[in-house]
Amino acid sequence: MTSNQIFKSVYFSDHKETNPKAKGVVLAFGERNIDLYKSIADLGSNELRNLLGTDSYLELEQRAQQEGLPVNTYCLWYLRKNLGVKKQKTQVIKNLKK
Repeated sequence: MTSNQIFKSVYFSDHKETNPKAKGVVLAFGERNIDLYKSIADLGSNELRNLLGTDSYLELEQRAQQEGLPVNTYCLWYLRKNLGVKKQKTQVIKNLKK
């Protein structure tokens, strides 16, 4: 079973403090989050930082830690919450109803 993911980068000026080789965060969208990706695909880093509520990667990382989540998971949750995008039911559930 293959896992398809789509990626979207968000750049933070302070990200080099935690990872000198990287300029930003790469968000990974799995099959369950394709709808969310489509909602933000055309947005730039500034717009995504606004939706995430911070210009600071360090703050974002701290908020994720407070929620007990990895940064990627926290970002997807926060974006979904702020955009009001409903999760699509998985194909497995649809197949069970047949």
